[in-house]
Amino acid sequence: MMQAEDASLAQHPYRGFVQAVCTILVVLIVTAICWCIWAFIAHRRLQAQIDAITALHQPFWETDFPSEHLSDGNKAATLWKAVFTAVPTDDECPANSNFSFNGYPPFPLQWHQLEDRSIAANSRVFELAHQAAAKEVDWGPSVRSPLTPFPYFNRSRCAANILGDAILHAHLHGDDTLAIQRAADLLQLARADGRVGNIIGRLVSIGIQALCLDRLLCIAPDLVIENNSRSQLSDTQASVPRKDVESLIHLLLDESGDADDRIAVIDCERLNDHQSFQAERTQLWMLGPMIDLSEARTFELRKIDRLAAAAPSNVAVAGVYASNPTPVMGSGPAKAGKFGAPKWSQVLPQNWAAVYEDPTFQLARYWELEWKGERERRAAAISLAIRLYRVDRQRWPTNLTELVPTYLPAVPSDPFVPGNAPIGYVVRKNATPDGQDRPLLYWDMVGDPEKAALPPNPSFSGFGSGVKWLDLSRWYPVVNPNTTAAISSATTESSPQTANHQAK
Repeated sequence: MMQAEDASLAQHPYRGFVQAVCTILVVLIVTAICWCIWAFIAHRRLQAQIDAITALHQPFWETDFPSEHLSDGNKAATLWKAVFTAVPTDDECPANSNFSFNGYPPFPLQWHQLEDRSIAANSRVFELAHQAAAKEVDWGPSVRSPLTPFPYFNRSRCAANILGDAILHAHLHGDDTLAIQRAADLLQLARADGRVGNIIGRLVSIGIQALCLDRLLCIAPDLVIENNSRSQLSDTQASVPRKDVESLIHLLLDESGDADDRIAVIDCERLNDHQSFQAERTQLWMLGPMIDLSEARTFELRKIDRLAAAAPSNVAVAGVYASNPTPVMGSGPAKAGKFGAPKWSQVLPQNWAAVYEDPTFQLARYWELEWKGERERRAAAISLAIRLYRVDRQRWPTNLTELVPTYLPAVPSDPFVPGNAPIGYVVRKNATPDGQDRPLLYWDMVGDPEKAALPPNPSFSGFGSGVKWLDLSRWYPVVNPNTTAAISSATTESSPQTANHQAK
């Protein structure tokens, strides 16, 4: 019997090998069929998402986005790029330097020395920025691609610091007309960066806008406006035309195109998502079905983000996400194997597991930053309006409704408070070190604003977390007398007009 089996094996020496090969081929064929079915289902799911987008006539393909079709837009983009190129690589205005200074005057001699050098070195930057700010910018479709990122963000930040410090410099040297002009130019730079077409551009825009608003809030309390009596002015000071201040208030309150800009960013981000997923498919074609499913899930979330972009307040944004739940937005931390990221998603180079793991992928935190910026814009407009009111009436308004309609079209609301509640305003009696009243704007307050603890130093920055107070008057904290004398001497030595300007 054994001899017969040995003889049979001798007749078929490759029988085992052939069986193994056949088994492998069968497995490969079955796997290929399963992969094709999987790819077909994944592609259909992705295509259904794309068809839904295009059916709503929303831009999706790169050709759907406008190119640089406006001659003024082309010129503005060229001018802003010229601004960024003109910024000296070694510029050390106070904000670009490694030194730290208070955000309000009086500034030490070192601040003035740095700023005087920056002003002298950047005349071309100021000229080009003012020309560019007069036109609407359109960067064109090329900057929207994640494969060709916008190369000017760092230069843009440097230019913003130069313009921001120049606002203070002009104000301290008695030229409030120039200070207001540079503030308007800086706001337009922030808007230009916000139109790059991605979230990074919007974040840069928010930061630049915050810098501008901090400077505006700082100079607003003692702006010299044309209704001031001539006795208040030094020989070197000139009042800013009232229409310039009113125009800036209008610019700060003009939110007519903001929702469109936010929606456009989401549309561009969706294009960026698609291009990134395409790049992943090129590198990892075997994982194509996984990538298709991840892209389809991303587009589901982008639909919610687009609704949030059109919301009129941060409260409404929260309502959008609350009323459009997805598995990824379930309560508590996501867990792999339930609604969390599938294990296979970890192999993707861009780690699209974030689509499944992080509810903030829907940009909820990003919208919070957007609306904090909008709230500070409204606060800066209120501050300028109150300055106009005080110039006219020599007193603080009892409440913000006194500003309507002469100084403001309506009392700006706080986008973080339900019911369109206004931004808080209070005049704390005898609250400054010299016993003067201290008028403030505030938000995120819990308790009685008449009794809450106030910051010990002047506050002119509305960004950040926690209770915020914004001063509407100029006052100085009590410090060491020797330090005060040194600062005053340094400031006067650098800027003869500053002492008269600050003594009002």
